[in-house]
Amino acid sequence: MAESVAVRQKRRLTARGAMTRSRIVQAAAELVHVKGVNAVTLDDVRAAGGTSKSQLYDHFADVRRVPP
Repeated sequence: MAESVAVRQKRRLTARGAMTRSRIVQAAAELVHVKGVNAVTLDDVRAAGGTSKSQLYDHFADVRRVPP
């Protein structure tokens, strides 16, 4: 069964995990600034942040793909 959002939020991040999450957020912010929110995909964020899909979904489990 999937963890609840509250449980994930209480989970402490390691220093490495915090750096990964920060890289993802920074990459997303830069892409949205340059391309606009409607033009950015999760694959764009993943590639720009240098992370895997599993890392992206681990740090942001509530991310859903919205059909174009």
